[in-house]
Amino acid sequence: MVSKPFVFVFVLMSVVGVSFSVTEENDGTKVVDKEEDHHQNIQEELKKFLSTLEKIDIDQILNNHRLMSNNVKCFLNEGPCTAQLREMKKMLPALVKDSCASCTKEQKNIIKKSMEAIQARRPNEYKQVSKFFDPEGKYQKKFLENLNTD
Repeated sequence: MVSKPFVFVFVLMSVVGVSFSVTEENDGTKVVDKEEDHHQNIQEELKKFLSTLEKIDIDQILNNHRLMSNNVKCFLNEGPCTAQLREMKKMLPALVKDSCASCTKEQKNIIKKSMEAIQARRPNEYKQVSKFFDPEGKYQKKFLENLNTD
């Protein structure tokens, strides 16, 4: 049986719009912060996404002008996206905020190679995509620094 104070807190949290989820355990009811649950789910999705990154032939993509143009248009919401690009686009903000801390050395090398190639070959588009995913530029420095560490 749930106590009256718990019911009051439950109702109060609902009224003020606090996100939470409730789980039942052996020792009673536990309130879990949904933000924390959401963060864990994103981290799990990010790890899955990063593992698929290693299976991509990045050179083939970087050397295909048409494919790169389509990819940039997708990222900037100026064109259609493939299922893989939609997934990548969904994960990029978490990856940038995470500063690639979840990345393996191989994944960091792939991302670094991609960024360097795009920056060298398509500097304007590189700036547009960077600004799109990090408008204030507050994550870029740490992200780039973390790519250079092992």
